[in-house]
Formats: sequence, structure tokens, C-alpha cells
Amino acid sequence: IEITKLTQETTNLYVLDNLDRICFDQVESPLSIKRSVKIGERFPIWAGATGKSILAHMDESVWQDMTKELRPLTEKTIIDPQEFINELKAIRANGYAVSVGEKDYEVGCVAAPIFDANRNVIGCISISGPSFRFPKDTDYFCSVIVNAARRISKQLGYYEKSLEHME
Repeated sequence: IEITKLTQETTNLYVLDNLDRICFDQVESPLSIKRSVKIGERFPIWAGATGKSILAHMDESVWQDMTKELRPLTEKTIIDPQEFINELKAIRANGYAVSVGEKDYEVGCVAAPIFDANRNVIGCISISGPSFRFPKDTDYFCSVIVNAARRISKQLGYYEKSLEHME
């Protein structure tokens, strides 16, 4: 609820299930035009900010497997294997993912991974909304979502020092 109050956009919590992400919880934007998904809806991890924020923190051998799955969902979907891998490396380094129109037309999203006490990525938290309202400068949204992911990971027992790259 706090993230949606701060951003006025929809907040989603996704959990990793095999090579899919499942929407576990959602707080919808209070605005009339919003992005929302169904609780329990399943999505592949190779497309969009939420999936890539998870995938980027998995073993790189999984990245190679995912390059075989790439297909255009919109004209902004990355389907070149090397460009895809380069983006995952950048996401891992930054600690968050951003996409606008990549998985769904006219939707912007920022997402950050959530880790368990064993240092495994187990899901992500995201902010999403219509691209016309999504800020060109996403620094604020990224800061909010990274801090939220960090707090959740800490609550799950993830070692604080290993999250320093996300600050």
C-alpha cells in the first residue's frame, strides 16, 4: 500500500515458480486508468521488467536457455540473444529493471528482485502504470522499488551486506 500511495501507480508482488513468475499480490492504482493483472496470473521470466529483475539474478546458464524462448510481444521486446544477455548483466549490476512497452503496449514498469535467506532470488516487487504517465526519469520509482525489495528481503533473512549493491 505504501508504494502505491507514494507513486499513485499499481504495485505487484511476484513469486518465482520454475521459469515463470506468478502474481501473488497487487495494490491497484487509485487512478481510473491503471495497469492491473489477475492474482495467480503466470508470466514467463524472459519478458518485461518483473521477469528480467528475477532472471538477472539467476544462474547465467538459465539466461542461455531463455534466449531460445525470445519472441516479439511488442516492437520493443528484445529478441536478439546478445542484447538480451547484455541487458540482464546491466539489471544485475543496477539491482533493478525498467521496461516501457516491452511486454505490454503502453505499459511502463520498474521492478527489483526479492531474495530469501539462502541468497536465492524468489520473486520481485514492481511499480507499473500506463506509459503516458510513467516518468521519463524513473530514478524516483527505482529508488522506491529497490528500497521496498531490500526491506522484504531483509525480513526474509537475506544478509544485509549482500544487498548493498541495490542501494
